[in-house]
Amino acid sequence: RIQLSSPVEALRTIALAARTQGIVREVFVETGDRVEAGQLLAELDVREQRAELARAEAALREAEADFERLKRLRDSNYIDEASFITARSTLDIAQSEVQLWQTRVDFGRIVSPIDGHVIGRMVEPGASIGSLATAFELANLNDLVVRIGVSELDVGEIRVGTEVPIRVDALSDTDTMTGTVRRIFPAADGASRLLTVEISLPAAFERGVRPGFLARAD
Repeated sequence: RIQLSSPVEALRTIALAARTQGIVREVFVETGDRVEAGQLLAELDVREQRAELARAEAALREAEADFERLKRLRDSNYIDEASFITARSTLDIAQSEVQLWQTRVDFGRIVSPIDGHVIGRMVEPGASIGSLATAFELANLNDLVVRIGVSELDVGEIRVGTEVPIRVDALSDTDTMTGTVRRIFPAADGASRLLTVEISLPAAFERGVRPGFLARAD
């Protein structure tokens, strides 16, 4: 029987990046807030991109009108096929321009891809942010785990699905919980020679357990 300790972690943590560079216009959440998938977390200033989108939409309307006019002329045999094909290509290019600028406008919205909690906020209104720079860290705190390093001499006795008594130092000495071995990593760490055993902690967040708390597994 051995007792090993390790900090509690979220099963998965997402570093949510901005998809374009710019100035942060507004931030709608704080660290610790609960968020839902698709919820708007922050907006960048995309007024320039919106202006370009309006210009592209105007060019698209012009291309659509020209295409319809030349289509009628082609159907009446007043123009050759080459002129009609050119008009259709111009229309396709105009549609692509609208899609491009609409995408860049959409990139100004930073939305949550998951249901979870904001565990880190790296942006403030008025600050600049670079493309692919981390704006928020998100995690689903309903899925907490402990990842402990186990000696190669002992890991052979552990099986996926095994129940493990867990005690968290931040809770009372009598408030223990039962974790379950979720997976055993397939390779040992090159330096420590320990294999990581991941133990899930069902309903731990509701009992007051938070990432970073020290947990002891028997």
